[in-house]
Amino acid sequence: RRSLAGILVHLQAQRGRTDELMKSIVPPSEAKFLRVIRPAEWNTMQPILYPSCTLVVMDLTGFTALGTTICAAELVDILNAVFTSIDHVAELIGHVWKVETAGD
Repeated sequence: RRSLAGILVHLQAQRGRTDELMKSIVPPSEAKFLRVIRPAEWNTMQPILYPSCTLVVMDLTGFTALGTTICAAELVDILNAVFTSIDHVAELIGHVWKVETAGD
Protein backbone atom coordinates (compact mmCIF):
# COMPACT_ATOMS: atom_id res chain seq x y z
CA ARG A 1 0.00 0.00 0.00
CA ARG A 2 1.21 3.47 -0.82
CA SER A 3 1.38 6.11 1.85
CA LEU A 4 -0.65 9.29 1.60
CA ALA A 5 2.59 11.28 1.24
CA GLY A 6 3.66 9.03 -1.65
CA ILE A 7 0.31 9.44 -3.37
CA LEU A 8 0.49 13.23 -3.01
CA VAL A 9 4.03 13.30 -4.48
CA HIS A 10 2.84 11.20 -7.42
CA LEU A 11 -0.22 13.41 -7.92
CA GLN A 12 1.91 16.56 -7.90
CA ALA A 13 4.30 15.05 -10.45
CA GLN A 14 1.38 14.09 -12.72
CA ARG A 15 -0.13 17.56 -12.38
CA GLY A 16 3.22 19.06 -13.41
CA ARG A 17 3.34 16.80 -16.49
CA THR A 18 -0.22 17.81 -17.39
CA ASP A 19 0.62 21.50 -16.98
CA GLU A 20 3.67 21.20 -19.24
CA LEU A 21 1.66 19.31 -21.85
CA MET A 22 -1.09 21.93 -21.82
CA LYS A 23 1.47 24.71 -22.21
CA SER A 24 2.85 22.93 -25.28
CA ILE A 25 -0.62 22.69 -26.87
CA VAL A 26 -2.23 26.06 -26.09
CA PRO A 27 -0.85 29.48 -25.11
CA PRO A 28 0.28 29.67 -21.44
CA SER A 29 -2.56 32.04 -20.50
CA GLU A 30 -5.12 29.54 -21.81
CA ALA A 31 -3.36 26.63 -20.11
CA LYS A 32 -3.64 28.51 -16.81
CA PHE A 33 -7.31 29.28 -17.49
CA LEU A 34 -8.06 25.61 -18.19
CA ARG A 35 -6.34 24.62 -14.95
CA VAL A 36 -8.43 26.91 -12.73
CA ILE A 37 -11.88 26.69 -14.33
CA ARG A 38 -14.28 24.52 -12.36
CA PRO A 39 -16.51 21.85 -13.96
CA ALA A 40 -19.62 23.78 -12.93
CA GLU A 41 -18.45 26.62 -15.20
CA TRP A 42 -17.81 24.42 -18.25
CA ASN A 43 -21.38 24.66 -19.50
CA THR A 44 -21.10 28.44 -19.66
CA MET A 45 -17.74 28.55 -21.48
CA GLN A 46 -17.63 30.16 -24.88
CA PRO A 47 -15.65 28.36 -27.59
CA ILE A 48 -12.12 29.62 -28.16
CA LEU A 49 -10.67 29.27 -31.66
CA TYR A 50 -7.18 27.81 -32.03
CA PRO A 51 -6.28 27.48 -35.71
CA SER A 52 -3.84 24.62 -35.15
CA CYS A 53 -5.78 22.39 -32.75
CA THR A 54 -9.08 21.38 -31.26
CA LEU A 55 -9.27 20.97 -27.53
CA VAL A 56 -12.14 19.03 -26.01
CA VAL A 57 -12.70 19.28 -22.26
CA MET A 58 -15.33 17.03 -20.79
CA ASP A 59 -16.70 16.14 -17.40
CA LEU A 60 -18.54 12.97 -16.52
CA THR A 61 -21.23 14.80 -14.58
CA GLY A 62 -22.57 12.77 -11.67
CA PHE A 63 -19.76 10.23 -11.90
CA THR A 64 -18.82 10.40 -8.23
CA ALA A 65 -22.42 10.01 -7.11
CA LEU A 66 -22.95 7.17 -9.58
CA GLY A 67 -19.93 5.39 -8.17
CA THR A 68 -21.63 5.16 -4.80
CA THR A 69 -24.75 3.51 -6.21
CA ILE A 70 -23.40 0.74 -8.45
CA CYS A 71 -20.80 -1.97 -8.09
CA ALA A 72 -17.23 -1.51 -9.31
CA ALA A 73 -17.69 -3.85 -12.28
CA GLU A 74 -20.64 -1.82 -13.58
CA LEU A 75 -18.67 1.40 -13.15
CA VAL A 76 -15.74 -0.04 -15.09
CA ASP A 77 -18.12 -1.15 -17.86
CA ILE A 78 -19.51 2.39 -18.13
CA LEU A 79 -16.05 3.96 -18.24
CA ASN A 80 -14.94 1.41 -20.81
CA ALA A 81 -17.92 2.27 -23.03
CA VAL A 82 -17.27 6.01 -22.72
CA PHE A 83 -13.56 5.80 -23.47
CA THR A 84 -14.02 3.22 -26.23
CA SER A 85 -16.39 5.66 -27.95
CA ILE A 86 -13.92 8.50 -27.57
CA ASP A 87 -11.10 6.30 -28.89
CA HIS A 88 -13.21 5.35 -31.90
CA VAL A 89 -13.85 9.00 -32.78
CA ALA A 90 -10.17 9.79 -32.24
CA GLU A 91 -9.19 7.01 -34.67
CA LEU A 92 -11.55 8.43 -37.29
CA ILE A 93 -10.05 11.90 -36.92
CA GLY A 94 -6.44 10.75 -36.73
CA HIS A 95 -3.49 12.48 -35.08
CA VAL A 96 -5.10 12.89 -31.68
CA TRP A 97 -3.27 13.54 -28.45
CA LYS A 98 -5.38 12.56 -25.45
CA VAL A 99 -4.82 13.85 -21.94
CA GLU A 100 -6.89 12.27 -19.21
CA THR A 101 -7.06 13.61 -15.67
CA ALA A 102 -9.20 12.76 -12.70
CA GLY A 103 -10.80 15.54 -10.76
CA ASP A 104 -12.31 13.62 -7.87
